[in-house]
Amino acid sequence: MRGVLEELCAGRGLSAAQAEAMVPGLADPATPEAVVAGVLVALRCKGESAQELAGLARGMLALSTRPAIDERLC
Repeated sequence: MRGVLEELCAGRGLSAAQAEAMVPGLADPATPEAVVAGVLVALRCKGESAQELAGLARGMLALSTRPAIDERLC
């Protein structure tokens, strides 16, 4: 996570794969809130690229779970 933060603070972008790979760390309760906030603020200050957003979306989808829905309700 530190390497990602350094890249963003230097104004360099992330590949889609890098952005996707950092999502589990951002979602991990063991990651300090200050680190998560720092990464997200640095990303916003740099300006999010389409590939970064795509990678973040893929990472979030990979962590998601499908809810159990009674088929009779659909």
